[in-house]
Amino acid sequence: MNRCYVEHVAIRVQDIHWHIKFFREALGMEMRQVDGDSTSPKQYWTVGGVQLISDLDFVAPPSHDSGWLAHLGIMVEELDEAIAACQRFGATQLEKGPNWLQLPDGLAIELLQACGNAVADVLAVDPRSDKPAPALNFAVMPRTREFTTPEKTWDDARDRDVCISPTYLVTEERIQAYAELTGDYTPVHIDEEYAKTTPFGTRVAHGLFGLAIADGLKTQSEYRFLPGMSLGWTWDFLLPIKINDVLHVRFTVGGLRPSKSRPEWGIVILDSELINQDDQIVQKGEHRLMIPRRNN
Repeated sequence: MNRCYVEHVAIRVQDIHWHIKFFREALGMEMRQVDGDSTSPKQYWTVGGVQLISDLDFVAPPSHDSGWLAHLGIMVEELDEAIAACQRFGATQLEKGPNWLQLPDGLAIELLQACGNAVADVLAVDPRSDKPAPALNFAVMPRTREFTTPEKTWDDARDRDVCISPTYLVTEERIQAYAELTGDYTPVHIDEEYAKTTPFGTRVAHGLFGLAIADGLKTQSEYRFLPGMSLGWTWDFLLPIKINDVLHVRFTVGGLRPSKSRPEWGIVILDSELINQDDQIVQKGEHRLMIPRRNN
């Protein structure tokens, strides 16, 4: 049988900033992801499964027992099987895609494909038990991002175009995974007791961890190019990246020129700043890309 769990509950709110502050400060539910500029978010996900959707026109109904829910996000072991099972119960597909379904009574659900043993790991946790819970690796539960704009060719870019990426939460598990991937087990990254004796005072992420995240966030942004060729990075480390930092990238088109050797390609320079939750630039530099041109 296809197993699942409720991964998030999406609600519409008129004042998203108030709700962000409430869930963070009153309930300790930190940010997991944000859609749009962090100063003016369109959507906001908390650790713990709340999704806030900014809706300036939303007015709560007279009865507070209903009307707030936008949809349920449900993580499933087998997406296609779950979609088919829901359709057998009369669910119909919504315009957002085949994994968005509306039940006969109007409830909207978003089905998400889990990675690895994510569902089994979550279901193994008994929140009312006094036994230690197994470790969960939420990094293997990716969210499928829906893009509203197509990928760009070189001809679509304009000098000084700016894009703000989604956000990325730095966790102990992700730093450890990077250490295992690269073989860099320098103790300032993985040994808290040692890190306390350093000028940082705590563990910090690898410098190239930040560059890798910056590059990944670029691919998740609305301002995306057709797949091309990376020509290299020039990159500076300015401030340490610490556990629980929330990072995003601001990209600016800093230069455009046609390729001399390949007329069907163009060169794009992306000035890039990796920024933390305190609006501090922790790393910055430029990325040089060769991007396909439109067929004229």
